[in-house]
Amino acid sequence: MPQLPLRRIPRTPTLVIRPLIATDVDHILELQELAYAGYYLESADSFTVKIAAGPETCFGAWFEGQLVGYLVAVPLSGDEPLHLNSTDLQSTPMGKAQVLYIHDLAVHPERRKTGLGDVLLVHLYDSANRYGIETYSLVAVQNSTGYWAQRGFEPQGGPPAIGYGPEAVRMSRR
Repeated sequence: MPQLPLRRIPRTPTLVIRPLIATDVDHILELQELAYAGYYLESADSFTVKIAAGPETCFGAWFEGQLVGYLVAVPLSGDEPLHLNSTDLQSTPMGKAQVLYIHDLAVHPERRKTGLGDVLLVHLYDSANRYGIETYSLVAVQNSTGYWAQRGFEPQGGPPAIGYGPEAVRMSRR
């Protein structure tokens, strides 16, 4: 039987979504600088604390070894937002949390409008569903209220948490 020549199958780049860990913080800081105005940049310590508080609710999207998106959410007992750049958290274990506070969702500028933010949100919703959590809150910044409204979030009354600026809008989804 004649042997057929092997054909090379082109390698397709893959997107990998996985939980964030402390060693990812340097990559997060690089992407954060591309995604946010200087006013909103947070410290490595701030991210490290939030990732430790939400190991089941913080995800990174990696494409060809580069972080192209991340979502940082923290389980809380109430809907009071976290202060910007805070390292002093009163998080709650997932089994006792009533709210998931979405602190940060960032996508690399070259990957925006690809649905990557929604992919990260689906991972968060799946994790929350395992614990029966149905309420989400956030502070929308940089004119992102339309983005969040399209995903079922509604503006809430009251001032945003400390450090977000006057244009920030508290939002929630139930």
